[in-house]
Amino acid sequence: MRLVNPLSILAMAWSVTCCAAWVALAMPNTFDLLPELLWREDIDLRGFTWIGAVWLLTAFAIYAICDQATAMHLGPPRAPRPNQVSSRLTNLTFWAHMAMSTIVSAWIVTAALGHGGVRPLLARAQEDPVAARDVLLNAKLFPGMRLFYACLSGTAALAVAILANDETPTTRTKAMCFCVVLSGAILLTVLPLVMSQRLLLLHYICALAITDMLVSGRLRALWWLALGALAFAAVWFGREALTTSAFTDGGAHAGLQKLLFYTVNDLWNSIAPLSADIEHTWGVLSLRAFAVFAASETAWLNQAAGPLHLLDRVQGGGEFSLFSTAFVDFGAVGGGAMIAGLASLFRWAYWCGCSSAIAAAIYAQIGAALTLAPHAPYVLHQNVLFSVIMIVVLTSLSGRQTAQSAVFRTLRRHG
Repeated sequence: MRLVNPLSILAMAWSVTCCAAWVALAMPNTFDLLPELLWREDIDLRGFTWIGAVWLLTAFAIYAICDQATAMHLGPPRAPRPNQVSSRLTNLTFWAHMAMSTIVSAWIVTAALGHGGVRPLLARAQEDPVAARDVLLNAKLFPGMRLFYACLSGTAALAVAILANDETPTTRTKAMCFCVVLSGAILLTVLPLVMSQRLLLLHYICALAITDMLVSGRLRALWWLALGALAFAAVWFGREALTTSAFTDGGAHAGLQKLLFYTVNDLWNSIAPLSADIEHTWGVLSLRAFAVFAASETAWLNQAAGPLHLLDRVQGGGEFSLFSTAFVDFGAVGGGAMIAGLASLFRWAYWCGCSSAIAAAIYAQIGAALTLAPHAPYVLHQNVLFSVIMIVVLTSLSGRQTAQSAVFRTLRRHG
């Protein structure tokens, strides 16, 4: 399935970003809200410099060369082996997903009740989206709870892998897997109305489609991907209709322009760091996920408080892209080395995913995160890492044979 290998995904993501940004900037009369949105984030279009564009092209070339070199070294993937998945894994996946879904649902209900109910919370989201988001964040049931709804992508991808891998699934297996996929989709559709976590839904949709394509070896997931794209669009424009009362043109018009704005913003965040002298942060951005798991994120960020503060002048809304994060952290040489290492790692993950249902679910987390590479280094985020950990843990608990056939034999052979 070359369509979902890491290089193809990265090429498609950057092509869409660059083309959409060009359209937005080339039609100022049509997209009249764009100047205001750029002004709000202090984005100066003079930050689009040639040296920044050269870095992006160089970074992509490094990635492509190392990706293809790794593919040649690994050789063609082994033929997939059907029926590797045990019924115990199906049960574990179902109950783990339901437990996390229950916790997330309880969190939403608790936050809504504390604010007078669902309707007042939605009204607050329309009047002040940031305040509504704070209502949910302040109602967290325990530290680290946000990883649970981010991890729904991992358990749902595992459910899809189980279903696609079994040539004759039982009615019970089908029901449990469909319940996992549907409940995760519902939760990640509801949350953006208040939390503005729409990219989690996009990651969820892409992860399920990639898993199905790799395991089944067919393009049938494209229909589900199209349906998911429509669901994401509905959530995106629904969120804008709810929160853009300041724009008189309505949510649909504002939503389209904000979508295009993000592509301009992402491209600017990728190029602007090259247009000014910056102080490198030496891994603070790239390795932040490990600090989160060590419960030392605040101390981690405080170590680079000075350089991070100076980066505000070359950063619009959101985060740096994957390629610009590598440069900001380690400079041109170190950033190039980081990109080369990631290219080899992701290609190896894809190679494993082509021959194992469990490894396909793991790679799907990476591949789906790469669709967001122009927007943020999400592939290095704690959400993705936690989803991968969850898949490995559930696979390990399901039995020695399943775990070895899925991941650990490949680790020993090619680690």
